[in-house]
Amino acid sequence: MSRQILCLALLLAFSGKASSHELPDGEIERRVQVVVKPDRVLVEYSLVMNKTTLAAQLRKGGLQPAADLSDMWKQYEKIALRSLPKDLQLDVKGAKVPVQPLRASYTGWSHRHLVCLLKADVSFDQERTKIVVTDANFPDVPGSYRIALKGRSGVNIDDASVPQLVSDAKSVYPAKLPKSKKQAALTAEGQVVRVAKGKDLATEKDSAKEQDADASRR
Repeated sequence: MSRQILCLALLLAFSGKASSHELPDGEIERRVQVVVKPDRVLVEYSLVMNKTTLAAQLRKGGLQPAADLSDMWKQYEKIALRSLPKDLQLDVKGAKVPVQPLRASYTGWSHRHLVCLLKADVSFDQERTKIVVTDANFPDVPGSYRIALKGRSGVNIDDASVPQLVSDAKSVYPAKLPKSKKQAALTAEGQVVRVAKGKDLATEKDSAKEQDADASRR
């Protein structure tokens, strides 16, 4: 087989794989990573949808879709940054804390997605503090959903209802769930605990050393 034919075959195979991952019309895939720091809460909200769905979302937001897909995502950035914080509820110690938009970017290669960064200014003291994040965006729109909650910069999350990393979270399909289970699937909660800087890392290192010592004695 000549080099040109081989390259063409590989290109066609790759194109087939890329198109097979495209979402069906009307479906929106969402990934929500919540990060708690001592003085703020950050939310990385990722959205994936095909061109037809994106065009429908733009028209719903009162915009005429651009011809180019990248330009369409640029249009949608403004809509997403305006709408996502309104339906993302953050409760700290039972009190609502306003969520604000920061920025959005269209990223990825074969699996392009829009990532919106949101934040809430809230300080956590040394006491255990309950935090609850409830997402009411697209509750009845088909598509997979994951949410995760983790602490950084001297913050740990105890008794979390979801994994620390969105990559470890199990995909759920809220549109298919009964109303009684839908809100739980769209919620992340836990107890925020302040720790001395580096204490959580030191604890992990000490634990690893103890395990190594135990293994060497066997």
